[in-house]
Amino acid sequence: MRDFLRPALKILVTFLIAAAVLNEIGSILWAQYNSDEVAKTIAEGSRSQFIASHSQGAAAQTAVDMGVQHGVTVYGFQIQNQSLTVWIKAPPRRTPLVTSLEWLGTQFDVAKGWSASLNNSLTVDTKYTTDIPLT
Repeated sequence: MRDFLRPALKILVTFLIAAAVLNEIGSILWAQYNSDEVAKTIAEGSRSQFIASHSQGAAAQTAVDMGVQHGVTVYGFQIQNQSLTVWIKAPPRRTPLVTSLEWLGTQFDVAKGWSASLNNSLTVDTKYTTDIPLT
């Protein structure tokens, strides 16, 4: 019976570790892809507002409002030379690794630096530029 349990347990542990690693990698890749789509949506919404109102302030406010709706921070907005550019910052996805390190950071002083470092490295910065048609 023991001859069967050890190999089965090793296979199970290996599978669980591999699944956790793939989940983390997939979350990072999905966050990058998703932030590109969100930045595009925000830029196009701001462009529509700018075309309708001809107001940079209204277009910038639209970008900020859409960013809040999508759970990202719009930290840059620019209209220049018939193009509109937005910069967004997307927070890291809530994966088990991120959650565990954040919890450790609140419990132990040693882990605070690790938690902050991981949070910064997994935050996604994205820039998207779209053309504004001549009116």
